[in-house]
Amino acid sequence: MKQAKIIIYAVGLLLAFTSTSNGQGKTVKVLGEVSTVIERAVQKEMPGWNRRRAQPITGNLLGEVYNSNDVNIKLSVISYESSKEAAKQFKEGFSWDQTKQKVDYLGDEGYEWGYRGASFAFKINNLGVFVSITAGDMAGKQEISKRFAKIAYNALKDY
Repeated sequence: MKQAKIIIYAVGLLLAFTSTSNGQGKTVKVLGEVSTVIERAVQKEMPGWNRRRAQPITGNLLGEVYNSNDVNIKLSVISYESSKEAAKQFKEGFSWDQTKQKVDYLGDEGYEWGYRGASFAFKINNLGVFVSITAGDMAGKQEISKRFAKIAYNALKDY
């Protein structure tokens, strides 16, 4: 139920921000670069994983799916207007969720929640990054999601 609330909140944020067109071309370019940086890091650290864009980059949203065998990792990146706005949205978005846990391996604003802690979110500069996993059998798969989140974080922290 709480994960559904987070998803509803995230969709609301996406709708609110994708309706703004200020600097949209620049944002699309930045998100394209973010996609490339993460893909290169994943190819290096997790060879054999395939990436597909879940949708074209629209407004301030990048949505991709990485898959290997029966495991899918969903990556969503939201580009906010500023780091301050991203921090505000993270604070509001996670303030009511009692299942989230702050994790230091994803920076100052990194969280995990959900089934066996298999969903992750972190903020770097003006980017909000969300990672979740689905699999036919979830046993042990949360570690894959955690590893992917760490790879994405490490790839972006110097970006």
